[in-house]
Amino acid sequence: MCKAIEDTIKTRRMDMLTESIKNLMESLKLTADETMTALKLSEDDKEQLASRV
Repeated sequence: MCKAIEDTIKTRRMDMLTESIKNLMESLKLTADETMTALKLSEDDKEQLASRV
């Protein structure tokens, strides 16, 4: 797959996860860490997303 397409897919995935995490945090009154654990995100994803939420 083209590098530009891969980068776009990764960016869009992170954007969607960020929005989902924020929505769950607000709706369920969870912390960012609790939400990411409930979503069973990898440690790598958690590290990348921590600065976005």
